[in-house]
Amino acid sequence: MTSKTVLNDRFIGKEVPDDLAYPALLQELLRRSKRTPSGCLEWTGWRTATGYGVRAFRGRGQNTHRLMYMAVIGPIPDGLQVLHSCDNPPCMNPRHLSLGTGQKNMQESVERGRHYEAVKPNCDRGHPLSGDNLYVCPDGRRHCRACQRARQRMRLGWPEDRAYAAPRKQGWPPDDLVRVEPKKTRPHGAPHCSKGHELTGNNRYVTPKGNVECRTCRQIARTRYGEKQKRHFSGVSEHE
Repeated sequence: MTSKTVLNDRFIGKEVPDDLAYPALLQELLRRSKRTPSGCLEWTGWRTATGYGVRAFRGRGQNTHRLMYMAVIGPIPDGLQVLHSCDNPPCMNPRHLSLGTGQKNMQESVERGRHYEAVKPNCDRGHPLSGDNLYVCPDGRRHCRACQRARQRMRLGWPEDRAYAAPRKQGWPPDDLVRVEPKKTRPHGAPHCSKGHELTGNNRYVTPKGNVECRTCRQIARTRYGEKQKRHFSGVSEHE
């Protein structure tokens, strides 16, 4: 018997038939969960930085709320995600789960004030996202006016430090301003990303739309986002 056909409390092999694999998976999920006063069924095992439970199933780690959906309701069609109606990442209660697109998931998180970008008090440079400095797009995205103004100045040749430091009502460029060559975007087909990583081999990622991205930069961005989400869910301010 190979490891692919093994079925026990901790391991469900790839070749275990569905009529045996999913009942065993459901039993394990229920055994390692707890009921909360709000009605959620929370996973008590390992969780990601953003609070989602993870468990190995058929050779790879998967989110426990997705596993619960498959074990109780059925397969998840390609291109769809399992959404929480309770906005509680570790919850696996089938009554709180439903299918939806990634766009719907993102839209709901913004509308409910759950998405980090929708509730953070400051932009990445520390400017307050409130009052006159806050600009909200028709689609709900929030932008920092100070950063937008600085980026426009840099496209006109302002040095980065002067672009951010000059007051808002600075009309014409200062008399002592020494213009610099604006930063150019990376040309299509360039051998390196904007951070200098080679876009070759395993570090080269091509999106479904055909855009070339750097896997190293993607991993850095995911790690940074996970840290922000962890601070958000723990109630810790970014600047504490």
